Amino acid sequence: MYRNSYCAIVVDDDAAVLASIRFVLETEGLYVQTYDSVAAVLEADLPEQGCLILDQVMPGATGLEVLAQLRRRGVDLPALLLTSSATPAVRRIAEAAGAPVLEKPVFGETLVKAFMDTLAIGSPTRRSIYPRTAANDHSPLV
Repeated sequence: MYRNSYCAIVVDDDAAVLASIRFVLETEGLYVQTYDSVAAVLEADLPEQGCLILDQVMPGATGLEVLAQLRRRGVDLPALLLTSSATPAVRRIAEAAGAPVLEKPVFGETLVKAFMDTLAIGSPTRRSIYPRTAANDHSPLV
């Protein structure tokens, strides 16, 4: 039985990473949905309560680009970003989006704590993941 109605929505193109994250979170009593591609998550009917766990480097789009697309569609779930090498630019954009960055490899305890902390903070509702600049000041928030 699951501890709560919040869902971990995990997107990663690596099957071993998906299985590992699913195992860790389900062991903690959490409900988990996994997607092995950008297209799969963008086509999915996502739950209203939960947290996105997005791999940054995937074929077709980065995790931050997926997050931007979901935000434009009105999906306001909080998010975590997984990456093996977070550049300052990635960290800056993720911070603007309210998505904490976790460096791979991430240990189970760290992932569970980050998931629960992100749920407690809530959604960065409609925050732009791309900071405004003079060049894009008139563009809508993502």
